[in-house]
Amino acid sequence: MSNHFSYKVGLGNVGSYQVAGRPWITGSIMAPSGTCTVHFPSVTKSMTIIASCGTREGNINTTHTGSLAVYFGPQPSAMWDGSNIRQIAQNHYISLLDPEDAITFDVKCKQIHITCLGYGNPSTPSDYQASGVSGSFKIIAELTSIEAPHMFSLTGSGIDE
Repeated sequence: MSNHFSYKVGLGNVGSYQVAGRPWITGSIMAPSGTCTVHFPSVTKSMTIIASCGTREGNINTTHTGSLAVYFGPQPSAMWDGSNIRQIAQNHYISLLDPEDAITFDVKCKQIHITCLGYGNPSTPSDYQASGVSGSFKIIAELTSIEAPHMFSLTGSGIDE
């Protein structure tokens, strides 16, 4: 009896997502209106993005975080100007507004984009809404054994259309 079935790691392989993922952590600080694209070394099983503290207009003594937009799809090619990133302009993003706000995605992907919208929320009740605020984030991801180039590009309805 020959064996015509070959069990291997891949996008459609359930076992690739049932096992615990390999941990992977990164983070970054962004200028107001800046975007960071995080490229994962392999396909994700899940990820948590956490807004961390940034600074207002270079003043390191005043802790704020710029509001962040988190989204998928094609990599943006420009700084955010209020309308030029398709996913944000069409409301295909999730906001992280305050320091330590977090969101977990149970999705397979090879990259994610985070844009600092350039305005912040107060870290204490006596602070005020400020413009020109940098942003920062941390990501912890569960990675599968599926190589990133095997993941298809995320596009279409609800992502960038």
